[in-house]
Amino acid sequence: MAKRRRRGTTLIEVMVVIAIIGLMTGMVAVYAMARYEDSRLATAKTELRTIESALDMYRLAKGRLPDPSAGLKPLLEGRYLKMPTVDPWGQPFAYTLQNGEPVITSAGPDRVSGTPDDLSSATLD
Repeated sequence: MAKRRRRGTTLIEVMVVIAIIGLMTGMVAVYAMARYEDSRLATAKTELRTIESALDMYRLAKGRLPDPSAGLKPLLEGRYLKMPTVDPWGQPFAYTLQNGEPVITSAGPDRVSGTPDDLSSATLD
């Protein structure tokens, strides 16, 4: 009687499959992280516009803009905004007046003000 040889997967074949799966997972992760950062930027821009709208409503109701030294707190107290004003990176939005017009800024992804990645309501597209 002839012996049958059992054929299965070798360790090398399993390692190759695991390596391919690892490479594919790495590529997907890099793509997903880039999209995640894009969504954070889009969220920050939307929040800048929302704060601008809240400041416009405040100005219509009170006849003036809130004092920049108080920050955006009057918008929360007057219920012009429902949530605290922090950007997607956990930093508070800054509020200043330039030529009598409000400018809201976010420090951006690096969380440092005055760098090229800062977002500002004055430069929104």
